[in-house]
Amino acid sequence: MQSQPAAASRQKHENTANPGTTSAVTADRDCNLQPMLFVHLPKTAGTSLRVGVAAFLGADRMALDYGPKQKATSKLVRRWLYEERKPGQFRAAFDRKGLKFLSGHIALSDYVGWFDLDNIAVFLREPVQRVISEYQHYVRHYGYGRSIEEFMDTPAFQNKQARALAGIEPADLGVVGITERYEESLQRLNEHFGWEIPSRRENLGRDASLGDYNVTSTLRKRISQANAQDIELYDRACEIFDQPADSPPFSAAPAIGSFRVESGTRIRGWACRIGSEKATSVRIEINGLEIAVLRAHLFRRDVQQRGLKRSGCAGFEFELPQLKNGDEIRCTELDGGTQLNNSPTRFTEADGI
Repeated sequence: MQSQPAAASRQKHENTANPGTTSAVTADRDCNLQPMLFVHLPKTAGTSLRVGVAAFLGADRMALDYGPKQKATSKLVRRWLYEERKPGQFRAAFDRKGLKFLSGHIALSDYVGWFDLDNIAVFLREPVQRVISEYQHYVRHYGYGRSIEEFMDTPAFQNKQARALAGIEPADLGVVGITERYEESLQRLNEHFGWEIPSRRENLGRDASLGDYNVTSTLRKRISQANAQDIELYDRACEIFDQPADSPPFSAAPAIGSFRVESGTRIRGWACRIGSEKATSVRIEINGLEIAVLRAHLFRRDVQQRGLKRSGCAGFEFELPQLKNGDEIRCTELDGGTQLNNSPTRFTEADGI
């Protein structure tokens, strides 16, 4: 049988994030927002999440990737990733323009080197229900006339969730939500990223109150067998989701990093743990008093080029209060207590460091 065009699965996204949406983010909070890469798997409530993000951030702070030919794909993505094929330039432009959210029907392998794993989120759905939902979506919107058995036997429609994650374990990502527990998943997402995404329910193929699709035991078995990788992935994700809130201790790998003070007004630096792609945090102190704790998650080409962290997402920046001559600035990696290179630094008005 002929499969539907690949582009078909990437359509109907351009109207879900209203360009006129007013951002709920205030200027004083903006610098503390962590960037998010959200892997939008088809029929997992990703559109609902994206509409909520647009209401919170404003559509001008979002970038979308639904393929090079889709209207929804942002110009920034189309230029740097599809035309010039320079992902490093894309990530630099993403940060420079103050964007905070990237999403689309993408494979994680396309972006994992440019976003810290801790800044990546995905929602997973029970695989049998997801396959049936996607099949009905194709029937309704694309005139798909084949049977569900033919649909699920097509390799392009099998194990979509596992293929999108490209072998990366759910436990290594910042947030793995469960579609069937959407509200709880959204709450965890907001807590992890420090956002306030409102709940939205968009692009639903049927009334959510109807619950799961009715599936015969024979059909369930066939779909499960054709999507064994997704079944295993979903089961692991549910186990992680139900784990107690206390997270395991941070990796014992040594931390490294450095910082400098620019003109006495701003700190720029980087910090990471050797061999770990997880973001770490940095404490900034002036004269022994803590003034900020920051996530070191900004892209730094120098860190990436030196092979210290594959994604290069290890940077941090902070606007300092007014410094006085002799003030001591100290930066410490939070979890292990390692002081970064140049710490402590003493401010001297003569040279403005």
